[in-house]
Amino acid sequence: MSFHKKLLTAITVIFFAAMLFLTVSARAIHNATLPQVTAERLSSVQFPFEYTDENGNVMTGTKSALAIRSDLLGSDVFVLYQREKNGDMRDYVRLAVIETGEEYNGFTEVLSGIGYGDKFVISTDSILSDGDEVLVEE
Repeated sequence: MSFHKKLLTAITVIFFAAMLFLTVSARAIHNATLPQVTAERLSSVQFPFEYTDENGNVMTGTKSALAIRSDLLGSDVFVLYQREKNGDMRDYVRLAVIETGEEYNGFTEVLSGIGYGDKFVISTDSILSDGDEVLVEE
């Protein structure tokens, strides 16, 4: 076998080995480029409120409400959702427009914008935008 044929065979083998490696590791490579996020659900918090009873006395009661930690409201809040892409279910984020209520003991009542079952991002390793695909750290 001539030198040129040996060289061509070696280059072909290296090329197909590289393609096989990239095919097998494509998902890991893709995931490494995604923003890494941690997420949690809203908490159920007891908020105090005052009311007047039937005798005219001012009383204090509590109401249970969905709430977010107040320190998380200083920046954009992103809610996780899933959709199918290339046959796989993947995680994405959407920018939430949150309507808030009372604040108590480090928590703020959430009136709308995040639902009971929704997970929202509490930390990320990069800047997020509406519609970004993310990798949720468990």
